[in-house]
Amino acid sequence: MRIIKSIHSVNIRFTNERWLHIIENHDDLTDFYDDIINAIEIPDLIINGYGNAKIALRKMKK
Repeated sequence: MRIIKSIHSVNIRFTNERWLHIIENHDDLTDFYDDIINAIEIPDLIINGYGNAKIALRKMKK
């Protein structure tokens, strides 16, 4: 398990189970583990999700 600190200093537990869940549903993200971590730590934009959830977005090169 990896602990990631969000841009708002919130600790996020990023477990192997979560990573497997992500790539099982989004196999195109398999090679982007570090990019996903960076999006959480240093997003370009944060939008509101359902409830109180926040969604971190980061622009990526093709």
